[in-house]
Amino acid sequence: MKLRAAAFLALALAATASADTLIYTDFDNNAAGWTLGAADNLVVEDVWPFGKVLADTTPSADLWSYHTTPLPAERTIDLDFALADPTGPDPFVIGMHVWGSVDDPTAVPSGPMRDHIGYFVVFDTARQHLQLQRRNGTGPDDLAVLIEMLYFFDDQPHHLRMTDCGCGRIGIYLNHATSPDLYIYDKEGYVGRQGTYFGVGMPGAAGGWVDNVIVEGVPVPEPSSLLLLTAGLLYVRRRRSGASA
Repeated sequence: MKLRAAAFLALALAATASADTLIYTDFDNNAAGWTLGAADNLVVEDVWPFGKVLADTTPSADLWSYHTTPLPAERTIDLDFALADPTGPDPFVIGMHVWGSVDDPTAVPSGPMRDHIGYFVVFDTARQHLQLQRRNGTGPDDLAVLIEMLYFFDDQPHHLRMTDCGCGRIGIYLNHATSPDLYIYDKEGYVGRQGTYFGVGMPGAAGGWVDNVIVEGVPVPEPSSLLLLTAGLLYVRRRRSGASA
């Protein structure tokens, strides 16, 4: 049943590819453009019954991989993911606008994502929270949790969508939701840029995989009101944080 569902989802994602598609990777057929092969990179491996995925096979290490295609500031990212340890001490991290360096956002990034400016969707498994973090520098005081919600993680496959209008209106959607689970207008602190990158990071004991990655150069329609969000589950916390991306 899981295999049939995964195959159907892969076909559905492939059908959404259009002239605006900038990245399409299912890892069964290609992994072109991804930083792979180094000791601190994620690897392509077979995970039954889903086929080949981009995965963490060394849970004790700080691992990461980036796609080397520079992206427009306006973007929509779709992917499937699963967490290996849904209650573990370290976060599973997706980088949405990863700068190559502090001085040059368009340089191809390398090294752990916590060292980069950008926006990060963080699965904080230790606290059972889904977060959107922004890093605007490399110091401990340069990381802020923009918004977060209580979320009880598991080890099953899920779908994630991230959107940015190119102006700081950022939406995070789980499991094909029609309205965002997290939404914020980061007007004053916006660090999205033309030419930045997409990445996946699994520091420390974190583990899991991503698959069926589609990046398009257009966002989904923006919600007309924050009332679209689910009351009671979502709360905004603007604070400085020493948490690591």
